[in-house]
Amino acid sequence: MQNRLSVFALLAAAAAGCSALVDTSGLSGGDVSPGLTGADASAGPDAGGGDGSPSSDGGPFDDGGGGNDASDADGEGGSSGYPDPVVIVSGAGIAAPSGNAQQQHLVFVKPNDTYWFFTLSGTKDFAAFSSKDFKSWSSAHTLAMPVAHGSDGRNVGIAAMPNAAVVHAAIACFDGSGATHVHARATLPSDVIAFDAPRTVSSIGAPKTTVGGPATTILTAGGNIVVDALDLVSDGGTFNGAVWRFGSESGTSFSSQAPIQDEFYFPKSWINAQTLVPLTSGGLLWVAENAEAEPDPPNLAFGVYASGSWTGGAVFAVDATQNYNDWSVFRVSDTEMHAVRYAASVGFEHARFTGTTWQPGGTIPAMTPLVGGGLVLVGEGSTFSLYAIDVGAARTVKTVAWDGTKWASSWHDVTTKAAVRTFLGGMSTPGHKAVYWTQENSGALDVVGVSIP
Repeated sequence: MQNRLSVFALLAAAAAGCSALVDTSGLSGGDVSPGLTGADASAGPDAGGGDGSPSSDGGPFDDGGGGNDASDADGEGGSSGYPDPVVIVSGAGIAAPSGNAQQQHLVFVKPNDTYWFFTLSGTKDFAAFSSKDFKSWSSAHTLAMPVAHGSDGRNVGIAAMPNAAVVHAAIACFDGSGATHVHARATLPSDVIAFDAPRTVSSIGAPKTTVGGPATTILTAGGNIVVDALDLVSDGGTFNGAVWRFGSESGTSFSSQAPIQDEFYFPKSWINAQTLVPLTSGGLLWVAENAEAEPDPPNLAFGVYASGSWTGGAVFAVDATQNYNDWSVFRVSDTEMHAVRYAASVGFEHARFTGTTWQPGGTIPAMTPLVGGGLVLVGEGSTFSLYAIDVGAARTVKTVAWDGTKWASSWHDVTTKAAVRTFLGGMSTPGHKAVYWTQENSGALDVVGVSIP
């Protein structure tokens, strides 16, 4: 990889009781983002065309046929073996409301046993939706951003604090003249939600693109440090990869310390998709499309933060042009991570991370996914499944399982009714798993999802 990953000194905590980004006490067990599809969920700028793929600006779908009214989303009959899809958000009014495949937009908050879905709405609002049963969804609340956000769901990433009713969000706001990194926090003491005032983190001049692909996570080691990944850096650089370390989250309060910024990755262009994976050893794994070319990168880049420094390189051994949204990461343990991508020239590729290096994984059976539609790995423990949208006119959501040692020999349908679907995302929480996507509904866009048995 031509980029350089720099070493930076371990930063001392700026608030009392707040540990540094790397803490050798380690994270608490397997309840910390055990499956990362972004928690570890964009069609790329080149994915447009009249075949029903997303338009080049990330807006409403081109007419490719095969669509259905999203009011029928819960009427598929269940012949796939999965529950009927349900409408989570109706008529979202923004592009790509379900976001990048690597982001988390859907969470299950254990203290009040409620599903929460987050996206952007209008021109300045951050919106929340809730459900007790994953069947009946209702609008909960909105929070106004300090500037316009660009009306694209790919510009927000979510993280829920394990075993606490707290959610954090990293948001990229584009108002036409520049870009602003905003961080939002919400508490959910019951079925209601309360937002803190949004924090402006950084801002830069006019960016190259309006797809920010931010990610956020909470490191439960050493005081629940909140970390964002978003390359809006304050020194005027547009393309520098950066993470931002905030203060500690107690579950009832959030440190007011100013975020500490580190630039560690210097690609040729804008990073449109990335994810953060907490390590129980006290470190952090960052994975992103490597942004070596626009609009289609040739590989994924990774960085591991441990003992006060970053190391990293390329995830896959050979470069192959791919859409920036067509990949996903799943964490089994600190020494077993899985990454999957799709590139037209090589098909599906699977790589396994040992804690220091990426090695070739298993062979995934052939299937042609919708380019830019997103791939997500969803599961629990050492087993998980890959989900993708088939390129065919029916836009069927399909899945294939990893049993811990190998991939199944064939794909299976999750949906059985044709619809114009894209922007696939997923959620992996012990006992609660789901996939969701953006779906056309008579020219409007809904967010539709399926709870995974």
